[in-house]
Amino acid sequence: MHIPSRALHELYLLPFEMVVKDAQPASLMCAYPHINGAYACDNHALLVQTLRQRWDFDGWVESDRRAMHSTVDALLAGVGYELDSEPRFYTENKIMAALAAGDITEQHIDAALRPRHVKMFEFDQFENPFNQIINVDLDTNAAKARALVEGGITLLKNDGGTLPLKPNVQSIALIGHKWFAGSATMPPRNLSPSELTTVVAPYTVTPKQGLENTLTKIGGSATVTYNDGTDIASAVNLAMNSDVVILMVGTNPRETRDLLKLTLPTLCTNDGDPSDPDPSYPSDSGLPGTIKAAGEVCVEQDQLVREVAAANPNNVVVLYSAGG
Repeated sequence: MHIPSRALHELYLLPFEMVVKDAQPASLMCAYPHINGAYACDNHALLVQTLRQRWDFDGWVESDRRAMHSTVDALLAGVGYELDSEPRFYTENKIMAALAAGDITEQHIDAALRPRHVKMFEFDQFENPFNQIINVDLDTNAAKARALVEGGITLLKNDGGTLPLKPNVQSIALIGHKWFAGSATMPPRNLSPSELTTVVAPYTVTPKQGLENTLTKIGGSATVTYNDGTDIASAVNLAMNSDVVILMVGTNPRETRDLLKLTLPTLCTNDGDPSDPDPSYPSDSGLPGTIKAAGEVCVEQDQLVREVAAANPNNVVVLYSAGG
């Protein structure tokens, strides 16, 4: 992308400048964009002329994962660390070849490495290496996170006055894929069970539990029946025979897997090894449930919304939407 100099410095780079000057971070990360003729991690104008010379940044720069595109350009821009499972550009062979060709000098290597080690001395990492989990106030952080989430809930439309729920409602259909309307949790992105034990979940209230808690508070006694939406005919039948429908759908983008269109993704029930890609998303996404394996049953969310909404006008559609 090409960004005019004034817009770049007065608009897009301003938040970064404020962080560097006000917070004085020890390190920064260069990311993926190609800006004004060079990738961010190869960009001498950004990382040297702007970051170090204009903003007086004295910390070290590391790349985002697979954000580097060059050995020489990145080193000359002062990138001190290549983040990846295995380096592709900061390898011994490529560094030695660049030295032999005269493209870089040992002084360039020293200049890229020095800020990192200076900061490690500054934070006493050599004498007292980091070897324990810092005591963090999880309760306070969890309360803040919950308040932020609650504040982010937006009621877009309530023409029929379905909300708030009335105490005289006798039956509620809760419909949607398990990630949104069932357990309302997603598996680890690499499906490793060990990752499940590393997540501290201070609040674990399922949609069904939340509805039942709300009904208790308002003095209602409605029965809440859950349907995962894999059988749309069954979901429609439940909707037709319920006073109110709560339909929960959503998107599941993440790093390396941006949304390509505004339609809701098709989500599958099997968390196993998928094979047949859903054309709505990149085939190499690797996220379970977005691509269909043989014999899998999936939730066609757009179709589910259309048919369930047509079956019962007293419906509330809850959309979970993430950035990615």
